[in-house]
Amino acid sequence: MNADGVYDMSGKTPRFNFNTNLQGLNISDLIRSFINPSSDHIRGKTNLKLNISGTGDKWESIKNTLNGSGKILLTEGELTDFNIAEEVLTGITGIQGLGGLVPVSFQNKYPQIFSSKNTTFYNMDTILKIQNGRINFNDMILKAQDYLVNGGGWIDLDSKLNYNGSLNLSKKISTDLIQNVKYVQYLANKDGELQIPFDISGIFPKVSPKPDVTYISKVLQGALVEEGRKELEKKVLDKIIKPKDTDVETTEQESHPDKSIQDQMLEEGLKRLPKF
Repeated sequence: MNADGVYDMSGKTPRFNFNTNLQGLNISDLIRSFINPSSDHIRGKTNLKLNISGTGDKWESIKNTLNGSGKILLTEGELTDFNIAEEVLTGITGIQGLGGLVPVSFQNKYPQIFSSKNTTFYNMDTILKIQNGRINFNDMILKAQDYLVNGGGWIDLDSKLNYNGSLNLSKKISTDLIQNVKYVQYLANKDGELQIPFDISGIFPKVSPKPDVTYISKVLQGALVEEGRKELEKKVLDKIIKPKDTDVETTEQESHPDKSIQDQMLEEGLKRLPKF
């Protein structure tokens, strides 16, 4: 642990400025010392670099004057009584078309996600900015065994939390979920990994992550409309251009070597239009 700073008591109101570099400190001890003496809702080893300043001689007067910035890395961590992945995945099943997303058989297959009431992670890091009684954390990334969470938000010094993030599932779990419910595939990225947006708000730890139902429903509705359009186009083309005998098709193509497939399809369609 390295720390240096100034605590100036020469004026009417004490002022301070500290630079801190902590390595391997228990995050629970840090929170209990500076924020909440009874808190044990987040655990892990902490690497913290922080520059912070403020005024006052008691916590109630100090907390709203705090200003600072830094970076925090937690390893071998845990959020107690708070299972992000389980709550987001079970929450998404309330959306029409995704009701069978996480059946019991799937939950039994991945007990590391569904059998614990905690979120266990091996790495979480974020940039911190402290201002106006809030700790803002941007570009926060939490890495767990089968998923990654990224996003940003803030928590104030009275534990009110506001966070918007995305649950990014591993390819293996994503593939299993898509096999269970076809339409969830439209929430996957180009690598086939499901990305489910969610938000958290309330007084920590009495909060619960909620999937972004509006966004998810909009994506699914758009996908279903597109599927319907493609199916309608196929039915129309099948009616206009009926399958032909292979030999006849070969002869036709050879007799028009310079014509594109699109031109040939147009000609065939015109031939089949009713005569007036």
